[in-house]
Amino acid sequence: MKAMILAAGRGERMRPLTDDRPKPLLEAGGKPLIAWQIEALARAGLRDIVVNHAWLGAQIEATLGDGARFGVRLSYSAEEEALETAGGIAQALPLLTEGAGGDSSVFLVVSGDIYSDYDYRKLLPLAAGMVDAPEPMMHLVMVPNPAFHPAGDFALDDAGWLHGDGAEKLTFGNIGLYDSRSFAHLAPGTKAAMGPLYRRAIAAGLATGERFDGTWENIGTPAQLHALDQRLLARMAEAGGGIAVLPTAPERTRNRDTHYPYRHDSYFYYLSGFREPEAVVVLVAGDTPGQYLFCREKDEEREIWDGFRYGPEAARELFGFDDAWTIGDLDRRLPELLSDQPVLWCGLGYDDAWDKRLLDALNGVRANTRAGVAAPHSLRDLRAELDEMRLVKDAHEIAIMRRAGQLSAAAHCRAMAASRPGRYEYEIEAELLHAFRVAGSQYPAYPSIVASGPNACILHYVENDRLMADGDLLLIDAGGELDGYASDITRSFPVNGRFSGPQRAVYQLVLDAQHAAKAAIKPGAHWNQPHEAAVQVLAQGMLDLGLLKGSLDEIIETGEFRRFYMHRTGHWLGMDVHDAGEYKARGQWRTLEAGMVLTVEPGCYIRPADDVPEEFWNIGVRIEDDALVTADGCEYLTEGVPREADDIEALMRDARSTAA
Repeated sequence: MKAMILAAGRGERMRPLTDDRPKPLLEAGGKPLIAWQIEALARAGLRDIVVNHAWLGAQIEATLGDGARFGVRLSYSAEEEALETAGGIAQALPLLTEGAGGDSSVFLVVSGDIYSDYDYRKLLPLAAGMVDAPEPMMHLVMVPNPAFHPAGDFALDDAGWLHGDGAEKLTFGNIGLYDSRSFAHLAPGTKAAMGPLYRRAIAAGLATGERFDGTWENIGTPAQLHALDQRLLARMAEAGGGIAVLPTAPERTRNRDTHYPYRHDSYFYYLSGFREPEAVVVLVAGDTPGQYLFCREKDEEREIWDGFRYGPEAARELFGFDDAWTIGDLDRRLPELLSDQPVLWCGLGYDDAWDKRLLDALNGVRANTRAGVAAPHSLRDLRAELDEMRLVKDAHEIAIMRRAGQLSAAAHCRAMAASRPGRYEYEIEAELLHAFRVAGSQYPAYPSIVASGPNACILHYVENDRLMADGDLLLIDAGGELDGYASDITRSFPVNGRFSGPQRAVYQLVLDAQHAAKAAIKPGAHWNQPHEAAVQVLAQGMLDLGLLKGSLDEIIETGEFRRFYMHRTGHWLGMDVHDAGEYKARGQWRTLEAGMVLTVEPGCYIRPADDVPEEFWNIGVRIEDDALVTADGCEYLTEGVPREADDIEALMRDARSTAA
């Protein structure tokens, strides 16, 4: 039997959350809503799943892919506009009935935005019986009426038949078995609701049902990253309990009364999923754990000027907090929350104004000790705990980072295709920015480096204002940020589309070093092994090209190779481009684990000098990709942009022939 997940709705009631993300990809319990359904279907042995989509459907396909990581086969039914449920099923019939023999096919349809522990295996015998029925049957899973739908939908008698009227109505749980014959009269592309089909089947005695009293939630809003909060609370409890207090980043003035575009604090967002400024998250561990938010109040006048605000009430409901208050209540409520907590988990030393505010609250508790109130007796570094959690990414984080890598790879391809002698570096930067934004990236993950000719030998060059000349190499280090997660790609290529002999020699050396570094990335390897592998290749190449003299061991031991390769081969990647996490623990390089993400970016930068062959002057090459540590090695999240010299030349040649 095949299954279908309904994912075409716009999610109007959840705007603005769904303005730039489809509803099925909103988070509940630390993963996309739709992922819960896919995993539940897979556990029931349902391996062929059709997903329909309309609004931002490309994001759904990019995130879920072919379903292999869930152990299923996913196919997609795209709708130009949402066709409502019956119309969407009718359009997907070719996929749902493919491979089925006979005149009818029975399939399971579930909504992509419910959460339930219903066991779909219970429906398999029913489905087998429905196939042989002379008339098309349907079977609906009914649940007790939730608060948002007290009237219910249909009545269920003791024999399991559904009725339009009855003493007690139940609510349809958006889980149903259907026969393809029920939809045969609907042409593909027809907009049609399920209501008439339900009423017709019930009137004809063709609709059965069952009552389910287990866990069932129609998730109209995501409880974002709730599971991560629970993990932190558990770690705090193990360390003696206490309270964690963390603010988001403040807004920054650019000049006069103009602000820089706002970007949240990564640690804060990791815990809350909340992106607005002027917010503080508070987590309490121990016997009475709680998760609280302070945020800006709803203010219709300010929203006219500055845009939408959640306000405490909506923030509490949408983001899964136990309670939420206005930021103006922080100074009054924080001492109460700090009282009688053994440990204060916080991050001091990052913002003087916040440090003073937090310590004032702490001193306020200490001033009341005669009243029997105890202040926290120790301070612990919250960010250090979060660093450890952020190092290993979960499936949802990896899916976002994969999408960020894909859109950034496409942007680099666009930049390669647009490069010509006589164009300015900033013109190519504009191509990158255009590609990032069109693909859904909120902003660049860091200032883009577009460095041609001698500028390629400046590691953090960001002026991007040089006129590119024939014969130059162009080094681009740029990545988009998507939903709070960074990508980081570097490519180096000839502006005119053809590597010279010396350029190709240096480029191949760096590429060989990247291959060696990637081969060293696997669980159990230590952090420095990829760097050591890259250095071996680069140092030997510097000798072979005549850049250095001596033995391989000598130039590595003395560090002489650093004249042309002066940085490390990678860094952690995640919410920040140079992401959280230590590289050593107790003096030893950290061991790599599955789920960690790091960059792989060897380079070679050759400035003019009397002892350097002139043919290599001003050649700067860096090649960088984002590597996910897997169970048996690593996977690049940034495939899609050429890496081999011949492939780069082919892309640029094809772009120019197309333009001509």
